[in-house]
Amino acid sequence: MRTLASLAIFLFAFTAARADQLITNGGFESGTLAGWTATSTGDGNFSVTSAAYTPLTYNATVGANSGSYYAVSDDYSGSQTQYLTQTFTTPGSFNSATLSFAMFVNDVYGEDFGSSGPGGEVSLLNSMGGLIAVLYGPLDTFDDPAGDPNNYVLFSEDIASLLAANTTYELQFSSTDTSGLINVGVDDVSLVTTATPEPASLSLFTTGGLLVLWLAYRKPRAFQA
Repeated sequence: MRTLASLAIFLFAFTAARADQLITNGGFESGTLAGWTATSTGDGNFSVTSAAYTPLTYNATVGANSGSYYAVSDDYSGSQTQYLTQTFTTPGSFNSATLSFAMFVNDVYGEDFGSSGPGGEVSLLNSMGGLIAVLYGPLDTFDDPAGDPNNYVLFSEDIASLLAANTTYELQFSSTDTSGLINVGVDDVSLVTTATPEPASLSLFTTGGLLVLWLAYRKPRAFQA
């Protein structure tokens, strides 16, 4: 019976889908940008905070989507693009690749003066920084009224069709303002690939499992004889 139980556990583990998390520090709960790279064309940038306001201009936000920390863009000039990027490498095989994240966009004075710029965008890049696809946005949502922050928008989508095995990519969040202040908040970023065994491998292991079962059944009978 112990042999049968061990075999059952082994076969279940082999046939179950394997899941791999490709994003590091996606919830920013380290309190830092560990695993991420923040760059900017101006005087602001993305940073990590636990406060319900931005670190430079103290504009109100809704805070973290979950946990204590989140990343948010902020600047003084209102005319620049800020980038938050993480490099990841896909596994050797996978059937799905589910990207999920929470993001808000606060165009602080857009309700009073019109759009301050393109706002927030999420893109998939190759390892050289070339654009493969815009996954979300650009999105500009006004504070209504001014100073009243927007809630997170939750995103989840299988992007496996855009990815190849054993390949390095970049996931990039951006915040662009041109005439006023836009704050983009990011939290709970996840990219999980799943893989199931190839049919040929599954057939081989199933055959092997049946053989072990037969041997386990035959051994006691031979001993009794």
